[in-house]
Parts: sequence; C-alpha cells; structure tokens
Amino acid sequence: MDMDMLDMLKVDMERTLKSLDFEQMDQKLPILKQQLELIERVYLLYTAKQQCRFLDDEEEDSKIDHDQLHRHKQSDVADENDCTNQQLEASDRDLEESVRHRMFTFERKIRGGFVPEIAGFVPEGIIRKLGLSHGDKVYAKAIEGPESSSNHFRYELAEKGDGKDLPERIQYNYCPVIKEAGRLVVEKSAETGAYIRFNDSIYPILLDENDVFNFKIEEGDLIDIAYKSPHIDQAKVLWVHKVEELHIPEVSVTNKKSLKNNDKVDVDLDQTLDNKTVLVIGNEPMKSLYKDAIEKRGGLFLWGDTKDDLTRLKALVRQTDICVFLLSVSGHVGMEHIKQMCKDYDVAFQTTWSNGQSSVIRLAEGS
Repeated sequence: MDMDMLDMLKVDMERTLKSLDFEQMDQKLPILKQQLELIERVYLLYTAKQQCRFLDDEEEDSKIDHDQLHRHKQSDVADENDCTNQQLEASDRDLEESVRHRMFTFERKIRGGFVPEIAGFVPEGIIRKLGLSHGDKVYAKAIEGPESSSNHFRYELAEKGDGKDLPERIQYNYCPVIKEAGRLVVEKSAETGAYIRFNDSIYPILLDENDVFNFKIEEGDLIDIAYKSPHIDQAKVLWVHKVEELHIPEVSVTNKKSLKNNDKVDVDLDQTLDNKTVLVIGNEPMKSLYKDAIEKRGGLFLWGDTKDDLTRLKALVRQTDICVFLLSVSGHVGMEHIKQMCKDYDVAFQTTWSNGQSSVIRLAEGS
C-alpha cells in the first residue's frame, strides 16, 4: 500500500517537474509543495509501521518462560498492535481520500482543460460528456494500469461554477467547412447563423493543416473552433460533428401549391403549427412519423436524444419554439438538463408518457 501510494505520487511529481518553466512557476510551486507534503505523510506512515515491526521482534527475543506472565504480555502486545494497525489503516484511508476524492478546480483552455492542483489534463471529449465549464469543481481519481497512458485521471463533476468562460476565449459551434483557393476554411456558425467577425469585419478562419490532418477534416464537415482573443489566426479545432447524426434541417415550410394531386388530403390539414419549430426528444424509430405529422401542419421538425452531447442539445433548443419530451424512452437526468436549457432560452417545455404522434401534435399545438 505504501509503495503503491509513493509510486503514484512520484509519477505526479515527475509530471509537474517536466512541465515546470518560469512562466508557470507561480502555479507549479504550490502543486510541488502539496505533493511533497503527501510524500511526507506516506513516509511517516511507513516509519510508524516499521517501528511496530521492530517492537514485535524485540518482544519475541525477550520472552519470559513463565506461562501466566507470557499470556498476559502476549495479550497486551496483541491489543496494542490491533489498535496501532487500526490507526494506520484509518490513516491510509484518509490519505487515499485526500488524494482521490478532493474537489479540484477545472480550468478551460482553448482546447481541452486543465486541473492545476494535480497537473491533470482533461480531454475535450470528457469536457463535453460531463458538461464542464471554466471554474467547475471536479473529482479526480487516479487511473491504474494500461489506461493511465492515455488519461491519468478519471474525472467526475462535483460542483458547478458560475458558468462563465474565460473572458478572452472565443468559441464558434457547428461551423460548415468550405474550400477556398484549395484550403479549408470556416466563415460562419450554423448554430447562430452569424458570420465570424474580427474587428467588425467578416473574417473567414483558415484551418490549421495539423488539425485538418489529425481530425481528418473534409469539405462539408461541421466543426467547433475556438481561439484566444485577439489571436484569431491561431484558432484550434475542438470537435468534428458527424453530419449524418445531426438533425438540424434548414428552415422550410410546406408549400401547398407544390403538392401533387395524390397529396390533396394533406392540404386539408389545418396549419396549426405554421412557422413553429417543434423539438421532439426520444423514440428515434418513430422520428419519421413525427416529422411527417408536424411538417404537414406547417411546422419545422427537430429531433434529439438525451445521449447527445450538451453542445448539440443546446444548439437544437436555441432554434426551438416548443420541446416535447417523451418520458417513457428518455432518462430523468436528461430531462432535467434539457428542461434547464429550455428555461435558459425561454422555450416552452412539455412532457408525455405517450409515444403516439397524436400526443406529440396535441402538446405542440397547445403551446
């Protein structure tokens, strides 16, 4: 136990020392001091155990050949050792808890994140999975075994912060990749419909060739990018969205004049959802039926799943007039996340245990 803990702390300290430079000295020195304190605690536990073993050996050498006295002495030593061992085991547990279950502050970077107190890197995928924002508190548990080579810690959200990003960090989501003069660029965000601007002018961002290669970016992809203001020319690719998994259709309303004769029955439907965008959460097998029923009533259909990452769900909610949540096929935690998004963007929110399209239409019409 002591050696395992010492090895873990040595690895942490080596990582900190390797990343040490004068620019980050103020951040790294407190980390090194904490790591040294933990190493000292491990050493004290080790020496205490060694002392107990020494006392046991000394007692063995000085046995008295008196049965009654021997039994009394043996009982006393056993009681003392039991007490000492319990204290040491409790100290070990406390030490592990202090290393593995403390709350640490998460810092957002241009791409990915960082936990300074343990010199831990947080990949972009983990940030999106946990919905982390700058200033959130996280739990960090050391990963043992082969997995540690790719990600040294397993993170969990402990406490949300104020939700404010770094003031100089600028991010654009769902940017369509286009080709200009043989190079891949992005010029607008499909999430907001706004063009990327710099110094009050439209400013297409040229994608870094390393990012294009590493992320396998092609023309037509949708990507998220970010940069540290004012260095827009150093923008980094954060994420590449799988276009086939996105369901953010272009705004279009059914044109009655374009309907064929065999669609005449659809013309008679009241346009109760005219110019209304309806987001349905859950039940992918019936997605096409919901889409057909909503569009025939003049509405725009969007679909999402609670398993989608939070960035995509926010993009959908921001475009929506009414969100219908199917309780029987979606989790409670997901409902709370999406419900909060709807409150944030002033979007009507309805729930139903029925998966029928008539129930979805009824709730959409009533909002």
